[in-house]
Amino acid sequence: MRRWILPVFLVLVAGFAAFQAVESDRALAETPPIEGSTEPALTTPLLSVRRSPEFLRAPILEDNLAASLAEVATTFPAQACLAVSIDGQEIFGETRPCHSFLPPPRSC
Repeated sequence: MRRWILPVFLVLVAGFAAFQAVESDRALAETPPIEGSTEPALTTPLLSVRRSPEFLRAPILEDNLAASLAEVATTFPAQACLAVSIDGQEIFGETRPCHSFLPPPRSC
C-alpha cells in the first residue's frame, strides 16, 4: 500500500495541472481582445548584422578597434607604448623607441 502513495500523488498532480491548463486556455479564449491594441512590430530584420555569427563579425570589429586605437595612439607622448590583445591575439601594438629605465650592465 505504501509504494502506491507516490505514484497516485503524481497522477493527481498531473491531472490537476492538465485541468488548470485547459481552464486557462478556455478563460483566455473567452476574454475579448482589448480595442486599439496592436502587437509590436518586429524591428530587427531577419538578415541583420546583429544576427550574424561572432566569427563573421570579429575581424571587422577588430579592424575598427585597431583603427580607433591608432588614432588614440597618436595623442600619446613620444615614449609611450600601447598594446591591446583579445584572448592572447594581438589586435593592436604601437611601440616607439623609448629610453631604458634600467642602468646599463657593469663590466667587470
